[in-house]
Amino acid sequence: MLRHACANGEHADGVLAAIGHDRITSEDMEHHLKNLPPALREQFSTPEGREHLLKELVRIEVFSREGRTLGLDQSERFKAKLDAIAKTLLAEEYSRQQVLSGITVDEAEAMRYYAEHMMEFTEPERVKAPSIFINIPQGASAQEIAAKQAQARDIVARLRQGEEFASLAERFSERPYQENSDYFARGRLIPEVEASVFGLQVGEISPVLEVDGGLLIFKLEDKIPARVMPYEQVRNEVFERLRAEKRRRRFEFVERRLFEKYQVVFAAQGNLNPTRPGDAAKQEHVTRIIGRIAAITRTDEDLQGQGRIGKIIVEQDGEDKTSYGRAAVTVSSDTGIFLQEGKNENPAALELLDVGQWVEIELAGPLAASYPVQGEVRKVLILERSR
Repeated sequence: MLRHACANGEHADGVLAAIGHDRITSEDMEHHLKNLPPALREQFSTPEGREHLLKELVRIEVFSREGRTLGLDQSERFKAKLDAIAKTLLAEEYSRQQVLSGITVDEAEAMRYYAEHMMEFTEPERVKAPSIFINIPQGASAQEIAAKQAQARDIVARLRQGEEFASLAERFSERPYQENSDYFARGRLIPEVEASVFGLQVGEISPVLEVDGGLLIFKLEDKIPARVMPYEQVRNEVFERLRAEKRRRRFEFVERRLFEKYQVVFAAQGNLNPTRPGDAAKQEHVTRIIGRIAAITRTDEDLQGQGRIGKIIVEQDGEDKTSYGRAAVTVSSDTGIFLQEGKNENPAALELLDVGQWVEIELAGPLAASYPVQGEVRKVLILERSR
């Protein structure tokens, strides 16, 4: 039996409601809130919202019990929906635990990424340019418009003769004048006005500029040129970008591997009839070779444009030696590059490959009958060990 309720409707033991012998606690409520989207979480943050959420949790519990009593959970329709939900949750859990976990970025990687993408971290040119606005009412007569234009030209003349911008703005501007107006970049003003303002020199007054609803006059008080932001300022963004890129590369690699493993064929690709058990393994011809990189060569720009990046020569020896001995294999834009870090295989940049590294290469498809053996690399794993 529940204890007497406290003033906020919660009992001293944290129980908010009882359904027979079962309890819904404040801990249950917090767990449910944490899994809601931010907008809904905000909606249920008030006392009234939490009361509504509690009633909803109770309703779900009793309605589901009654549904089981009637055997609704045994229908094929229900089982199909339950299976679909289970598949979605299982796929999300696999992605979280097996695909996207353990991805790390170190300082050296981040600094290298920053150096290679420096122009993406540019702060645009910004200006400080307060304005005077002369309103032209909708439906104004030609004479009224002419008078407003004459007033604006007179203000420009007085400003160019040295009168204080702030003083004239206070007297004539029909929008509030802000002496310490913010700096702004391109994109705030309409293109014609923007071109005029950003074309001014510091201290210069613009001509009268016509806009919807009136006339504008600007004074360019300061201009900050575009600049590349220093690494320290954008470090967090660099780390997040690089983590996101590694996640994307790993996700795409795993997706491609599992599509092959489970024989995925889309209708646009042709034959949808599955092969017999064992046929996929016969068709795939996967070969793995462990060895040391002896040489790296780059293809010319034309071949790079076709996705063929270069070749690596891998030599085997000792316990890792197979009948292949030496392999000269092609690296393409589809090749997954990974770095072994403990038990994890983290996506890595192609530039990380270097002569002398120990790697495990994975080749798919038939190998050319030659020495050294030749083929297309679908995965390169840079190993931690050295010899």
